[in-house]
Order: sequence, then C-alpha cells, then structure tokens
Amino acid sequence: MQVSSKLLFRTAIIMLGMLLMLGLYMSMSSSVKTAKGMDSTQWEKVRGYVDKYLNDQYNAADDGEAGYLEGKITIQDRLDNGGVLGLSAVHNATYLGEGDDAANAPVLVDNLMQLTNIIPGTSFRCRWNAGTDGGNCLSTSSAATVKGLVDAHAAAGFSTDIIVYCGTGHTEAPTAGAFGFFAQVPGALATSGTPKVYAMKWGRAGWTNSLATSTAANASAGPETSAGGFAAPTNANCGSSPDDVELVRCMANWALQSTSVGGGNVGNGAVTATVSGAGQTVDVRTGTLTNGVSSAGANIQVPVTSVFDLGQANISPTATTIIASRTPMVGGIVAEGAKMLGYNMANGAGTANSFISGGLPAWNAGIAGIQVSEGSTLATQTITAYTSPAKVDTVNPSITSSSATPTSSTTADITRVTSEPATSKIALTGPGAPAVNVNNTILNGTKTTSLTGLVPGVTYTGTLTVYDAQANSSSTAISFTTTCVAGKPSLSLSAPAPFWGSYADYLAGILSVNWTISNTGGTVAYDVTLTNTSNTNGVTMVVPSASLGTIAGGGSATATLKYGGFVTGGYTTIGSWRTVNTGTAKDECGTLYTYP
Repeated sequence: MQVSSKLLFRTAIIMLGMLLMLGLYMSMSSSVKTAKGMDSTQWEKVRGYVDKYLNDQYNAADDGEAGYLEGKITIQDRLDNGGVLGLSAVHNATYLGEGDDAANAPVLVDNLMQLTNIIPGTSFRCRWNAGTDGGNCLSTSSAATVKGLVDAHAAAGFSTDIIVYCGTGHTEAPTAGAFGFFAQVPGALATSGTPKVYAMKWGRAGWTNSLATSTAANASAGPETSAGGFAAPTNANCGSSPDDVELVRCMANWALQSTSVGGGNVGNGAVTATVSGAGQTVDVRTGTLTNGVSSAGANIQVPVTSVFDLGQANISPTATTIIASRTPMVGGIVAEGAKMLGYNMANGAGTANSFISGGLPAWNAGIAGIQVSEGSTLATQTITAYTSPAKVDTVNPSITSSSATPTSSTTADITRVTSEPATSKIALTGPGAPAVNVNNTILNGTKTTSLTGLVPGVTYTGTLTVYDAQANSSSTAISFTTTCVAGKPSLSLSAPAPFWGSYADYLAGILSVNWTISNTGGTVAYDVTLTNTSNTNGVTMVVPSASLGTIAGGGSATATLKYGGFVTGGYTTIGSWRTVNTGTAKDECGTLYTYP
C-alpha cells in the first residue's frame, strides 16, 4: 500500500503542530512552576531573615540555647507577680489578675488549639501544622492577629515578646522558629520594632511538671568538621509573593504544614530510633564539644549562629538532615529555618523527622541538657474547646465610672472603676502647660492614679485608656482644671551690686549690675521679669531686661542688666547715675501684675 506524499506532508504538519503545542505547554508549565518557586534573590532574603533571628537572640548560656527559650518560672513571674516584677516570692495565685503588673506580660501563643487546657494568660490559639480543622499559626489571618496583639501590647506599655508553647517542647519548636524568622521582616509582626520570640521550655509538660527524665544509651563521639560547597536547593513555593513580608510568611507557613495539606512538613521531631536514617546530623550546640551523635550518617557541628550565615556552605541541602541540639526546642527552631530554605529534612524512610524530638539527652543520657522540669508544680487553667467563644479573652474592659479631681494647684487624682482588673493610661494637654503622659500598668478593678507637676489654673483635657491583661482596651474623655491662688505676689528689689563683667567690658565702658528680686510672701510668683525704663547722666542700656522665671514664696532670683557709656577717651567719665526699673509677675491664676 502506498501513501501519498500529500498525506505524508499533512501528517508531518500535524505532528509538527503537536510538537509545537507540546513545547508551548511545557514552556508554560515550566514558567508557572518558576513563578511559584523562590529565585536566588528571594532565597537569599529568606536566608538572611533566618540568620538574623538566630544571631540577634543568641545567648551563649546552655550550649547557646538560652536566647531562644524561656522557662516556666520566668514566665510565671511575668504572668503572676502580685504587682512586683521578677520576684517569685510575691506570687498571689492569680495570673495577670488583680495586683499584677502587666508591664512584662508577653503575647503568649498556644499552637495546639485542639487541646482543651491552656496556660493562664494565653493570648492566641492556633494549630502549628494546620490540617482539616484549619487555624494554622502562620496563615495570613493568624499573622495579622498576632501582629495586632503585639501592637496592642506596645500601646498598653506591655512586653512585645512572643512566647510559643504546645503540649511538649518539640511540637512547639517549629512554630517558634517560624514566628521568630517572620518577626525579622520590618512590619511583619509589629508596626514598629522587632518583637523577640521564645519557645517555652517543654511546653505544657514543663508547666505542670509532667516531664520524665530522659534515658538513652547511644554512643557518643566528637563531631566532625563541616562540609560545604553545595548548590542551592530548588523550592517550588511562594515565589510569587509580592514583598518580603508575604514571602517569609508564606515560606514559614508552608514549612509547617503537613504533607496532606500540601506543605513542606518540617515535622515535630524524630524519635531516637530513626535518627540513624539521616544522611547527616548537624549538632548546633556552641562551644567546644566532647560528645555528639556518632551513628547518624555524617556528623558535623555547626553552631546555631553559623548554620545559615553562608548559604549552603555549612550543611548539604540535599542530604537528609537531622538537627541535634541540647533541647528539642532549639533543634526544631533551626529545622524550621532549614525547611523554609528547601533543605531535605526527611529521614531515610521519607518521613518528616527533622530534629531529635527529645534533644540530645534522648540520644545519649550523658549529654548535657537532660529533660527535667524546674520549680514547683503549677496547675493549668482549663477551658472549653477551641471552638468556644471562651477560648481566649478578646472582650474589651468596660469603664463603669470615672472621675478627674484636682487636689491642689499642681496635683490631681484620676479615679476609675472597670469591669475587670485593668491598667490606666492617661494622656492630657492644657494651654501653655507641658503634656501629661502617665501609664500605670498595675491591673486593678478600682484604681486611682495621682498626677503631679501640673500647672496651676490650667484646664487639662485628654483621654483615659484602660487595658486588661490581654491589652484589650476602652477609652473615655477626661477633663479638669487645677486650682489656683489669686493675688499679687509680694516682690521686692534689693540694692544693686555693680561690677565689671570682663576686661573687655571694662575697656568698652560696659558695667554689669546684679539685681535680686525676693518673694517675701507665701504664694508663688510666675513669669517674673525685670526691665530698665530710664537712666540719667547719659547712661545707655546694653542688656535692658531679664526673665527670672518662677520664684517660690520665701525665695529669690538674680537678674543681670548691663549699662553702657561709662568710659570716654579711655577714662571713666560717669561716677554715679540714677536708674529706674519696672517688673512684672503672674499669680497662680495667670493674672499679670506690674511693679512698683
């Protein structure tokens, strides 16, 4: 059977068309994938923010982990201090309640919202790796909520620190890292400044002393030197983000998410039995180490502050990686950063076990940092499920009554009653008077704040704002007028004391005279001035007036006036003259008087 050349030609045209369409499809698919993935510039930005967090909060104590963790005793002092910060002895069994000072209260984030108990003082609840119930901690809405809480804390004069906790230490760690890295982007988690981010030591288990001492018998050995020179990993997520804030949030959120919801799945830590499946174990403790993880592939020590300072030069992005640290909290923080940058954090079985869930003590009991709880047992506060409106306090306190009462010409009391313990922040202005800004951060249901240093006879107007323990707020307008004592102050002018102020003044014939004005009465003289009005014998004025400010009752002040014309042709030609001065002063009510 023969096929015509025309048919072959048509077939060739059709095949060529199909190839062209296939090429176009492949090109379009490739471009879409590239648009979703980070390019080298974006990757470097994310690396920089990850590295910045690890370096800015670094503290050398505890093998370089202290800067990223806060224990329950420290947190308890911040939540329950009886009105005095930092002294555990003053705990009064209330958490950010009556008498507590909220100035050091953090934004406390629970990242395991499906549990029905929380640590008292919790500000926000989310789920670290999301899932079918949603609520993921680094979603756009969650990030906006946490930023709102941080900004509210700043406005209230509270701490802007973010502390993340979960059921245990290892499940909170990636979320703490995600918030920490994200916070480094200007404007991401605070309108102004960069909030610090901490993981709570051991989470709820540490809070309630339900931790068991770790026991393990794996071998230990000194870490090997770092390898380097690897190519940048490819990451097909978040490349279309319009700015640094969305880029880092997107990558942090992606790294947290489980595979079932299309995320990077940094995981919540590896059990010790699976550590040996890693292609490399990276020990991020600092200092000179005498022990490490010896049987988990290639073992390298890269201090936590150096893991991401040189791109891929420190650890291989393609080898399966386990992060080893003194505690699981810091291991999970570093693992989250590595996953955001596309490093391979799965073990040999392909599951997401990116750090040792119990910390190095779970691998070898001889390594420092054995899991033990600290301090006395503290009860948890239980609430209903996450879906209940009672999950966290988001209700503004109400001001049931308020008053502003002047108590003297320079003092006033601001008293208010609120529906719950709250702080008092007062902002006032008055004509010709310095602005008044007072923030009393002690939580009280009924509070009187005393103002001092006010100006007599001034009407002050402004705002009283109250903040509850979660920086929910309400405001009301306040106004008052300070009292004043009317009447002309009793002022007298002393005998003059003339002198030559300098040799240059002597040559120029300029004589200085000190005049002392005394307040012989009991009321204060305000805005006192002295002005020369006339002189005899040809004396002229060089400095004709002076302001003496405020002279208290029984007090005095000195003004220096300068007179000219005393020397002619190198000789003193004036031996005496008559001078006349006038003065002015105001009483407390602002009434102006002249003297004599």
